Amino acid sequence: MAYILFKIVGHSQKLPNRAVLNSFKKKYTNASYVSWKTVHGHIWAAFFLRENRELKAYFKEDGSWIKTWVPIPLGNVPKKVSTGLYSSASYHSYKSTFRVDTPQGIYYEFRTSALHPREIARYDIYGKLVENSTV
Repeated sequence: MAYILFKIVGHSQKLPNRAVLNSFKKKYTNASYVSWKTVHGHIWAAFFLRENRELKAYFKEDGSWIKTWVPIPLGNVPKKVSTGLYSSASYHSYKSTFRVDTPQGIYYEFRTSALHPREIARYDIYGKLVENSTV
């Protein structure tokens, strides 16, 4: 199924410049079924498969990597992070869990359902809440 979708999207999508493509290829050598989309007019988002997981990575026009989103099961969150999450009043309402890799480090993000308003809680690797917002 992913192969068919990639073939359909792959022929009609606009590709980023060489700096972005080279940066992506260097960082994700074994990525497959890559599709691209511009975000906010100047950021490139790559959607791809790696090690049987669907990932999303963001790059600036100059090829600088911004972040990568990796969906993970709640049970794969480090104990320090889950302890911090379970101490929050609304942890039962979180439906999606992501590991967010950035040049500054790794964060774990928890989101309520896709309906608006959506709550987002982001914890560092030590279980400290670093962001709590509603979008």
